[in-house]
Amino acid sequence: MDKLTLSAKGLLREKWEDKKWVTSDVSDKLPFYLFHECKIAEGTTLKDIFKLLQPHLDVLKVVINFWVEEFVEEGLQEGEPANEIKYLKLDWILEDNDYEGRELSGNTMPHFSGQGDDLGGGYIAYGISHLPINAISHLEVKLEGFCICNSIGSLEERIENPILYEHPCPQYTLGNILYGIFWDLSFYGPPKERDKVWSKRWTELEDMDE
Repeated sequence: MDKLTLSAKGLLREKWEDKKWVTSDVSDKLPFYLFHECKIAEGTTLKDIFKLLQPHLDVLKVVINFWVEEFVEEGLQEGEPANEIKYLKLDWILEDNDYEGRELSGNTMPHFSGQGDDLGGGYIAYGISHLPINAISHLEVKLEGFCICNSIGSLEERIENPILYEHPCPQYTLGNILYGIFWDLSFYGPPKERDKVWSKRWTELEDMDE
């Protein structure tokens, strides 16, 4: 099995040839590897990933959609950084709903969020879909090393046992990574629609304070 890694140097493939791993840059064939398991090299930023996607936007806007062109364009521009966020994370968070019929959700794509300091010295999750992409594109993107399954049964069950189990070493394909990123970024629509929504919300909050 080939090993695939997203990095600032490109989309790197390691292939076993002549009793050794041979590394090659397959960035120019990125759409062909969407269903391959993929890792992200340490230090790789969202902007690095967007640069790799640029030559393939005609394909990705069909396969992934979610206004990839608009988000990539915004993410490659300079912007005011969101200083409260330290890095970006993709993780699998499944939800086991046995409240009204057994159902497992959250397994179609990983969740994408910002991670910032909390008062206890660890990290807490930040929503990022309301932010301009160039406020976070300089940040490193990491893959979480375990999968969480939450309970979304009755209120009593959720309080008593909020996390059903944690499973180590989940797999991510290149397609999972890209789909998860753009799904979360596009929660409010394309950049212009997002800004319109949040401009209205900030105005409403300011009016409430007066």
